[in-house]
Amino acid sequence: MSNDHQKPDTSRFLAAPRRSGATPNPAGTHALFSLSAYSFDTHRNNSGVYVLDLGSGGSHLLSQDTKSTGHVWTGFGSDVLWQKQFAGTTELWIDDAAAPGKRTYRAGLIDCLISTQKIVRLTDDAFAIVALGPKTGVATPSTYSTATECSFLPGQGLIADSSTERVLWYLRFDVDASQPELHFTLSWHIMDIIRDTGVTFAPYSGIVMMGPTNLDVSPSGLVFAGRTRNQFEQEQRNWTSDAFFLPISYLQSPKPQTNVVLRKLTTEKYSGTVTLPIITASGFVAFLKNGDRAKMTSKNHIFYVNVSKNSTTKEIILHTGPIVEELWPLNPEKLTWSNDEKNIFISAADTGRQRVFQLSIPNYEGSAIEKNIPTPLNFGFGSTSNICNYSSSPSDKRMLVSKTGFVDSSTFLTVHPSTNTFNILSTLTDCEELGLNRDQISECWFQGDGDYQVHSWIIKPSFFQETEKYPLALLIHGGPLSSWQDNWSTRWNPVLFAEEGYIVVCPDVTGSVGYNEEFKEASIREIGGRPYKDIEKCFGYIEQHIKCADTSNAVALGGSYGGYLIYWLAGQPFARNFKALVAHAGMFNAAALYASDVPEIWKVLFGGYDSDPSQIVKVFEKWDPAQFAHRWQTPILITHGALDKRAPPTMGLAAFTSARMKGVESKFLSFPDEGHFVLKPENSLQWHRVVIDWMNKHTRK
Repeated sequence: MSNDHQKPDTSRFLAAPRRSGATPNPAGTHALFSLSAYSFDTHRNNSGVYVLDLGSGGSHLLSQDTKSTGHVWTGFGSDVLWQKQFAGTTELWIDDAAAPGKRTYRAGLIDCLISTQKIVRLTDDAFAIVALGPKTGVATPSTYSTATECSFLPGQGLIADSSTERVLWYLRFDVDASQPELHFTLSWHIMDIIRDTGVTFAPYSGIVMMGPTNLDVSPSGLVFAGRTRNQFEQEQRNWTSDAFFLPISYLQSPKPQTNVVLRKLTTEKYSGTVTLPIITASGFVAFLKNGDRAKMTSKNHIFYVNVSKNSTTKEIILHTGPIVEELWPLNPEKLTWSNDEKNIFISAADTGRQRVFQLSIPNYEGSAIEKNIPTPLNFGFGSTSNICNYSSSPSDKRMLVSKTGFVDSSTFLTVHPSTNTFNILSTLTDCEELGLNRDQISECWFQGDGDYQVHSWIIKPSFFQETEKYPLALLIHGGPLSSWQDNWSTRWNPVLFAEEGYIVVCPDVTGSVGYNEEFKEASIREIGGRPYKDIEKCFGYIEQHIKCADTSNAVALGGSYGGYLIYWLAGQPFARNFKALVAHAGMFNAAALYASDVPEIWKVLFGGYDSDPSQIVKVFEKWDPAQFAHRWQTPILITHGALDKRAPPTMGLAAFTSARMKGVESKFLSFPDEGHFVLKPENSLQWHRVVIDWMNKHTRK
């Protein structure tokens, strides 16, 4: 390989501006987004909330006040509401995003800490927000004790501590007629709007904290994921929640209703968790629910109901084509109603990318809606990060889509579902300035450890030459219920490693999402089996078909579950194919996973759903990488965050100690202020520099 190319500074990748998804106002004139960029020169993070002009594509700054958070449209023109928190209180402010600073005022004050979740325009002179706040309505006094008391497994972070329990609040704002201009003020609020119903808000879906996305509000009412008290107190393995509807009529006065009746949106056959309920102005509700409370990995099903007509809840059965037996293989992750309430847009992982599919909703009154075929929206390369209706007008069928890609840090698009076309509204040019281009990216399929195909991304350096050979970097993703997606990231960015002069291969081994349920579930009880064998098959495919990759000069890297597979690989003969290994936040000793924040997840992945508690130790022993540590020979770099709850940090130290005692060349990098992920910019830069130096040291001797 030629060494005369000037490699980019890693800090330039990590300092590239990061932009959130864009959220338009109901008028369809402006959209809000946040943008942040870290400077390694000043060691400061520059962040702010910006306003995108949907007509011109230009943008301007709304606020750089670090104490201002939760910016949302009020539903009135270009007015934006946000919150500031001081000494146990929450101030609620409003400004005109089209002309920041000219009409800024405080609209209300709450004597405790709340967080805005959803907002709804009620009438021509009123709007309301649903927020999460304390149960008591007063700030909890601080103590010197940091103890946490638990009455059940805290793996989800659900701690039985009444002082920290958050409940749903409702705050109403009305026009102040005494003001010469449009001016809102907080009229009243209700704490714990579902008190005495026997139901609590469920911000989690499995182990995933959904937070504001696990509820929605419209002029019809509030729909949310909830648990009964009995469900809430069950052990973690019995994850279950239901969708509930509260009519807006119960929220018309500041006096709490004593006879609140929640409507449970019943889903027969399915006992899992509800995710991402959404509701339209006229009362059409849709939500996701997985099939089995015992299977935290089971597929989401889409349900639909018109609560304004008190109709029954129906499942929307998805198919790939007109033949009923061909069920749609993908897993719905997020839903968005169209303005005319005739379509739902489904976000789902699909073959190494995040895509959006359009689904027509027929007027069907049976027990299930059948023969529905989702059609993908066209938005070019990359993965979607956000999708919204362009405006609230029923006649406006446009969608505002935010996406990223391997060589695209952020693009906003206007998508036209009726013609399946799109226009670029705004894009960041930082990737172009780094010299990146789409020609670096390709993909392939290879046969896995059986009668199935495995998808993989291949990333080449921007300075790639056909006549050259480049060292191979084989990247193994975490999860295992995850995937390598065509998106931009400052963590495990394949392009960053490629720009160091490597051919980077990212396989979606058995257990990856975005393919089908059988492929995803096949990693269970095979945690170190099929997925690992797929890696061996991938290496063989590279040797035969990717001639520009120097497989005699290869390194393998993995984080989290990928770190586990690195530890497993290190003890197998296959490890001799690599000059060096890198394991981040990996699981080294299986039994120690009982100290993880998700012990039930690991129990299932290692032993299956019906694992015998008396045999679980044997199951852990079967797939325990530590049992093969005496075979380690390949140089290994181990990195771990000291605050890691997913894979306790002692695992990294134990793996390093084992390597040193065996005499294996090894290095240990620890971050005392990081958890499972290395997120702080300076730490991230150090992590990348140490990892890249380790790779280069062993591939370029």
